[in-house]
Amino acid sequence: MDIISIIVAILAVVVSVCAELGVYRERRRSEAFRNDYEKRLSELQIRQLELEQADAASARIVVEALPHVDKKLPGFTIRNEGSHAAQALMLSSSPNLSLVLPDEYLPYPILAPGCHFDLHYTNHGHRVAQIEMTYTDGNGQQHQNLTLQL
Repeated sequence: MDIISIIVAILAVVVSVCAELGVYRERRRSEAFRNDYEKRLSELQIRQLELEQADAASARIVVEALPHVDKKLPGFTIRNEGSHAAQALMLSSSPNLSLVLPDEYLPYPILAPGCHFDLHYTNHGHRVAQIEMTYTDGNGQQHQNLTLQL
């Protein structure tokens, strides 16, 4: 009987040591997972802050056609829907689009957020025109190529 109780005690010790090793291994694995998760989460939070800062420093320029009015030249409005001012806004257009009085408007010194200005044009019968727009905002110089349906 003494031998059986010794064997049972040894088996109990071996089982408890194996269980403790399993718990230790699982704890290390969960800590490694948590550390990796926290590292990725902090990287995502940093990236989100960078994107928010870049968005706060950017001007978002939108060009829309003005409604057609009889006996007036067609036109489009240039609006800043971003959260930063656009400075030195300059347009250059394809040869089939002639801007009316561009020297009075361009380069547009500062287009504040929420503000807009209108430009009129003659299109010489063409239906599509290319416009290259450059301006400077909080993220540096920006360049956009636009295709306008005239």
